[in-house]
Amino acid sequence: MNQTLIGIDIGTTGVKVAMFATGGQLLASAYHTYDTTYPAPDHVEQRPDDWVDGTIAGLRDVMAQSGVDAGRIAGISFSGQMMGQVPISADGTLLVDSIPIWADQRAKPQAARFLKEFGGHEAYYDITYQGHPVHMTSAFRMMWFAEHQPELFAKAAKWLHAKEYVLNRLTGALATDPTDQCLGGAFDLKAGSHSDAVLSCAGLTADMFPEMIESTEIAGEISAQVAEATGLRAGTPVAVGAGDGPCAAAGSAALSEGDAYFYLGSALWGGTIETKPFGDFASRMICYRHLVPGMYHSQYVSFTGAIGQQWFVDTAYGDAPKGQAFKLALQEASDLGQDEALPVFLPFLRPGGAPHQHGNASGVFYGIRVEHTRAHMYKSVVMGIAQSLQVLYDDVTRVTGRAIDELTIVGGGARNPMLMQSISSGLGIPVQLLSNQESNCLAAAMCAGLGVGVWPDAAAARDSGLFYKQDRFEPDASERDRLVAAQAKFRASMQIAQQLWSLE
Repeated sequence: MNQTLIGIDIGTTGVKVAMFATGGQLLASAYHTYDTTYPAPDHVEQRPDDWVDGTIAGLRDVMAQSGVDAGRIAGISFSGQMMGQVPISADGTLLVDSIPIWADQRAKPQAARFLKEFGGHEAYYDITYQGHPVHMTSAFRMMWFAEHQPELFAKAAKWLHAKEYVLNRLTGALATDPTDQCLGGAFDLKAGSHSDAVLSCAGLTADMFPEMIESTEIAGEISAQVAEATGLRAGTPVAVGAGDGPCAAAGSAALSEGDAYFYLGSALWGGTIETKPFGDFASRMICYRHLVPGMYHSQYVSFTGAIGQQWFVDTAYGDAPKGQAFKLALQEASDLGQDEALPVFLPFLRPGGAPHQHGNASGVFYGIRVEHTRAHMYKSVVMGIAQSLQVLYDDVTRVTGRAIDELTIVGGGARNPMLMQSISSGLGIPVQLLSNQESNCLAAAMCAGLGVGVWPDAAAARDSGLFYKQDRFEPDASERDRLVAAQAKFRASMQIAQQLWSLE
């Protein structure tokens, strides 16, 4: 029987559902957006039930599009946005309509107090390997709930991440995995379990979280109700899956020691795969479990990636015919001469994360002149994203000591050829794209396939043809000097901007 797999990616802007043949061919996909709200300063929220509704709709769509018999679906699994926390009662009732997601900043006071009591950030880092702003992790938002909504906190039997809440609604199961817990804020990476010391200081307990199983383990089965709503077969196995960071790594075929990749979506992250926890407190490198047992992922994260491109196109090209804004922006920028001076763009439209680790970071245009058009501005946005990635790339190679002679890039930003060429020429190495850019969904599908025994291990999945290469960008030597000068200007501008952010 020809089997198929479904991967579900619960992202920041929407949920994507994709169906794959076991050879990696994309058979059908669907995308459903949902709203993000900002009810108060530093508050960034989404409705967990919107994730569920989008998933149900997406499953229904891919079943209809593909025409695949429900009996051929071997398994389903997830990639999910990390660091959100969903409280449910003992009977499974959602206790709050809208929850803080990863971008939420409300827990700064709780995190600051915790670090003071715990002995500082470095002592915390030695256990968790979490180098991003501490207040963004789940544990400290739980502390916020304990202080600001104590009745809700007392009623909460379990606290779930995004994919775990959707898993529960599709199957009734309660489970988590090590990858998501790594960014939960209370995980001892070397021990592979929650840290008693961190939990105690934060006023939390390990039983607040679901049972932890490997990302590839089957957690439950599609319920009869969900089957009726989607066209799936009741009883279809569902693996717990992994966080979106580990899924992006696995979906780029970064499965073995030394493999390197970057994910360029609304956020930007990347690094190398290691066989043991690997970190660097001075640079705040993050390390967490890979979805492959026994492997780890060391990386840097910028909370602003290619979202700057979408923001500018929406703002400056909003009057273009539907579906043509991006093409128009790219064409206008391509028509500019290579020697035309561009403004510097610092693409930090969200605060926090590498390369600046500043909670008040914001975007900056520097060097705007009267002769600059929207085309110049758009090209400077593209260059700024490329230059930001280069800063993170330089940090990865410096801290790990690994020479990277080719870089795989996945995510929506990889669809921009100007951006990919700028990255390749700026780094001076080839940039490789995969034929299937639905990397997170593909990794989730791999989790499902491993869970039901389609492949014995991740290496076998890779060797089966699950991942295959497509476009390749070679560095343009004629651009090297100009890009080196532009990178120096970018770094100098970033240093000045950090001084401004410190005044806020």
